[in-house]
Amino acid sequence: MMDKLVRFWRWLLGKSTVLYWVVPVGDWNDPGSWSETKDGFGGAGVPDIYTDLFLGPKKDQRYFITCSGEMKPGRNLVIDGEGTVELGPKSSAFMLCVGDLVLRSGQWNSGRVVLELV
Repeated sequence: MMDKLVRFWRWLLGKSTVLYWVVPVGDWNDPGSWSETKDGFGGAGVPDIYTDLFLGPKKDQRYFITCSGEMKPGRNLVIDGEGTVELGPKSSAFMLCVGDLVLRSGQWNSGRVVLELV
């Protein structure tokens, strides 16, 4: 409960929580799939509407994301990098974010971003 209250106040003040996807294969609702730093370790919690989310697979890297239970959307979702993000059969039917969905490729748009709904 306190964690949700802190996230709400951070959002109200314009300072949202940020989570990074850090595992190649994982469940959206598993705290172990998310980190507070780009190349950090999992365990940072699960997204909510006060959280900005980043998925950044490196070149030749593939993220496969599934979802057990109800998918909780983030505030904004940024997918960047040069790899592939796949959303498993369950997760493709759910909302990923309530704000902006940004697809960026490469550091200066020199690569490609692939979002696959399977």
